Amino acid sequence: SGILKAANRWHQNGLIAKAERTYRQILDTDPDHAPALYAYGQLMARKGDHQAAAVAFSRLSAVTPQLAKAWLRLGAALQALGRHAD
Repeated sequence: SGILKAANRWHQNGLIAKAERTYRQILDTDPDHAPALYAYGQLMARKGDHQAAAVAFSRLSAVTPQLAKAWLRLGAALQALGRHAD
């Protein structure tokens, strides 16, 4: 979608707050939007908000359980939180 492309462009160009707001807007409308979940999780991980990243990647792994990178990113976020058993 056009709004996701815009958010991705802002993300890539360092307009982090604007990209974050836009990803959240997409997810408010469609909480299972896999590309937005992935991008938002990546953004949150880069910002150091590993809790928000874990939530996004957990949702993504539930929506697309076959997507290996969702599980990989979820594991990385949980590890960053010290939640090794999870």
